[in-house]
Amino acid sequence: MAPVLVRSVSLVLVAVGLLATTACAGVLRAGPLLTDGRTADTGTNQLCTPPGPGNGAMVGVHVENAGREPVVITDVSLSGAESMELAEAVLIPIPPPDPRDGSITMPPPNGAADPSVLDGYPAAVGATVQAGGERSLGVRLRAHDLPATVRSIGVEHEDELNQRFTSYSSTSVTIRHRCF
Repeated sequence: MAPVLVRSVSLVLVAVGLLATTACAGVLRAGPLLTDGRTADTGTNQLCTPPGPGNGAMVGVHVENAGREPVVITDVSLSGAESMELAEAVLIPIPPPDPRDGSITMPPPNGAADPSVLDGYPAAVGATVQAGGERSLGVRLRAHDLPATVRSIGVEHEDELNQRFTSYSSTSVTIRHRCF
């Protein structure tokens, strides 16, 4: 009776291991479009800014399609938002490196910027990012009350097989009158 019990326990452990692996794979589902080179939904960079026009702030998120096929952005959302909403999200081309020192200044400027800096750029939702393509996701946030926070910015995208994925920025944002 003991060999049957050992085999049954072994089969149960294998099944549990496969189930756990499958469950984890379903949760991660970051997909080919990386935001700030990351997939986790917790920011590691913190931006604190006083409110700009319309009680808002701007943040730029680097997005890169690390896959082999184009993807379409289907949604941009806020993760862990408190008293904050997404007002606008656009895709901005990344400028060439500065010829003097090779640095790249990613648009838009982070912080209390004029919302017009996003004028003329295409909406992020519905836009295609080609394989190997990089863009800056220009996001305008609006605070309802201060202080307002958001843990990260989520970018849902879909590949050519209609598989949906979500990647998250590494920057959390706080809008308040005084940043220490």
